[in-house]
Amino acid sequence: MAAAFGRANPVGFTAWHVPAVMDRALHTWMRGLPELRTNGDLASRPGVNPPFAPFGITGDDAVGVAAAVAPAEVLAYADAVYAAAMQLIDSLDDAALDRVPDTRSHGTRLPQHQTPGLPRRGRRHVRHAGVEAARRAVLRPRARARRRDQGELAGAAFARVARG
Repeated sequence: MAAAFGRANPVGFTAWHVPAVMDRALHTWMRGLPELRTNGDLASRPGVNPPFAPFGITGDDAVGVAAAVAPAEVLAYADAVYAAAMQLIDSLDDAALDRVPDTRSHGTRLPQHQTPGLPRRGRRHVRHAGVEAARRAVLRPRARARRRDQGELAGAAFARVARG
């Protein structure tokens, strides 16, 4: 998974980077918990758990992650992060989904997440804002649909019990 072209990151790095950033945001920034990759079986997988944050790294580090991560490992990691995300999202109401987090508090509460030298603005962060908007567009309707479906199932079960 280490092949790269031009100045882009290798595909293996990107395959790891996507769930790693989601893991970091979901667990550390939103909930103040350690990342999934630092616990249990994932912690022992060097390709999944390199000793740095999933952003602001050098090109050489990105190539190193791509060379170290196996497709099965990154898929297992992505599945674990996705399952945790769905569990969290299913537990949120509409007001919580609409809340905009105070990103300044992330930096003060968890200072280790401020990567030295990482620019706070620029083209890369603008592109990532588009990813965030797409993520919201996909996940919010899913969470609402799950809650609606669960309510319909509960209503149907209640109706069966009421009918005797």
